[in-house]
Amino acid sequence: GTVAALQSIPAEWAGTPIYNNIGKHYGANDPQEGLKWANSLSDETNRNNVTKGLINKWINTDPVSAAEHVNTMQAGDQRDNAVRSLVNKFDDSEPAYALEWADSISNPSQRSAKMKSTYNAWKKRDPQGADNWINSTNLIQQETKDQWSK
Repeated sequence: GTVAALQSIPAEWAGTPIYNNIGKHYGANDPQEGLKWANSLSDETNRNNVTKGLINKWINTDPVSAAEHVNTMQAGDQRDNAVRSLVNKFDDSEPAYALEWADSISNPSQRSAKMKSTYNAWKKRDPQGADNWINSTNLIQQETKDQWSK
């Protein structure tokens, strides 16, 4: 079957886009099976590439289920990548929700950068909505609010 064929991918293909593409296929068709396969991979780079492709595709086909899965992921680069994909998916349609997700990025500098870029994009599209959010949110400190509101 598919899994047996995937086990025979030549070692020299490690780190190539093929793993990301396989992840995308699973994300569109059978995310749970794809996650099982990704977790069975011994090479961390390949595992991360499969998971990244899978989550990106899954978010576009079933964002609610993908978000539920991301909530179960352990903190780290893999989860942070998945969260950034969720933020990108929702930053236009549901920016407050996207900012809540951005706040869960474990890397402090990446978290701050993603939150700021999401907020700035929202402020360009809907200044009043963005101002209402920043004046009422507890996700960021007052000093940061003051800097972003300028």
